[in-house]
Amino acid sequence: MLDNLKIGDCIRIDGKHLLVYDDATKIETYSSIEKHGGAVQLLLTDPPYNVNYSGTKRKNRRRIINDNLGDRYTDFLTKLLSNAERVMEPGASYYVFMASSSITELYAACDVAGLYRSSLLL
Repeated sequence: MLDNLKIGDCIRIDGKHLLVYDDATKIETYSSIEKHGGAVQLLLTDPPYNVNYSGTKRKNRRRIINDNLGDRYTDFLTKLLSNAERVMEPGASYYVFMASSSITELYAACDVAGLYRSSLLL
């Protein structure tokens, strides 16, 4: 079922969970969530880590898009989280997988987006 995902896909899993495969910084992505039935109870996102990663064991070292944004990283996270907050239920949980070296940027983006921070998992 997930083998053929393409950007823009929005699929239901087990009849009640929604998986969105799209650009989290674009407001249109969240419009598709609203069309499929409303508010988000859990946001799970794995944005680029802003560490300029390149594979070390492969001949053609593939880079991750947007993984070297420098000073623009806070704006990137702010767009993502502000857009997501629009469709989240009050009190919804969220998990952001990222490098601990960018925790300051994450906290700033959460504050602008109006998301409450209570715990940090390391």
